[in-house]
Amino acid sequence: MPELLQPLWADCICDLIHIYRKVLVRYHVYICTYTAFIMNGDPATMQLLREIDENELIQKYMQEVSQNIHEVLHRISVFQSLSVIPSPCITYRQRCILRDYQSSMLLMLKLGSTQNVVNSGSVLSNHVADVLLTGNIRERCTVFFNMFMHNKKNNIFEFLLLCSQNTKNRVQWNTVRECHSNLGPIIKFQMPSCIDIHKFVKLEYIMQKPRSSTCIPTINYLLCAQQQNNISAQDARKMICRWPHKNRKSTRTLRAADMQNKYSLPIKNIVPVLSPREILLQRMAIGSDYDTENTVRWKTGHMTWEMNTGCDYVLDALQRREDIIAGQSGHTHCLLSNMKLFRNFDVKKWTLICIVWLVGADHHSVHEVLTTAFSNSNDNIYKIYPGMTSIQIARHMLQTIE
Repeated sequence: MPELLQPLWADCICDLIHIYRKVLVRYHVYICTYTAFIMNGDPATMQLLREIDENELIQKYMQEVSQNIHEVLHRISVFQSLSVIPSPCITYRQRCILRDYQSSMLLMLKLGSTQNVVNSGSVLSNHVADVLLTGNIRERCTVFFNMFMHNKKNNIFEFLLLCSQNTKNRVQWNTVRECHSNLGPIIKFQMPSCIDIHKFVKLEYIMQKPRSSTCIPTINYLLCAQQQNNISAQDARKMICRWPHKNRKSTRTLRAADMQNKYSLPIKNIVPVLSPREILLQRMAIGSDYDTENTVRWKTGHMTWEMNTGCDYVLDALQRREDIIAGQSGHTHCLLSNMKLFRNFDVKKWTLICIVWLVGADHHSVHEVLTTAFSNSNDNIYKIYPGMTSIQIARHMLQTIE
């Protein structure tokens, strides 16, 4: 071949390889999109979800978590009801404390629901107490997530932050004790027993390191903001739920609005089945036509997102022949990040719970929840469990929990 034609020939070969790769990636993404579309209702996935949901250890663990959340809400309500300077009249003072406690508890419980029919697991605000007692996994996880992530005043984190400051605790508690000295024994203003104080202190230590104003807020900033009564949920999210990965915007885009209904979730594919509380909210929003509906009005992750072609996360899932729906799960990351502050945190149990919560409502795939839950570990989840698929890994976790 003449020397003058060699560069041209090399360029042609490179162009052909580039085009071939593009076609291959698009073909893989098409196959991936198709498998993700049929995944909801897939017998193997549905069977896994039912096994997790019906497991006695998982249900017992969810009950313990609900009791822990209730304890935190109870402590917050007690503190708020005793923080107001009381009247000299003991009888009137007792009535005021009881009234303030009840109103505070009701307010805290209402934070657990958005009452929005498009949010899976959402219930009426006056049903949140029932959810903590007898709710299914989806309802309870939705309540937990709302309390930690959608609470604008961020009452829970504000209270825990105050509890962790020993000097501040003693001063404020002495004031409360002096004001209510005639009431007999009352609960001390201290960290709830269900919270792992060592993890919280470690979190504070991390936040004491200096950072730029564009980075995560420091503990001093949060304390100052708390004193001014303007600590925000956004600050707490940045402090607790630091996302360890690259921007997810590069891996997915919003699905066109006219295409979303194509991916609506059939009622028959929901795991666990809709509770009477969920049905009531759906019926109130839809009206009498609900009985003829075959799908729920939830706006699922499958409806909202479509994956970008050629991103590493998609290609890795394709190589493993795993389903993808909406990429790595921010809900899994945020809920696990908050639940790590509790003493009884168990990453395996919480991973299985998030699988039921999010896969059962068509927000994510099993692969997406697993890779998110173990994203901070030293090894990839598939290196920890070599040769297994995502469903096999989840079932192995279920069989080995204690």
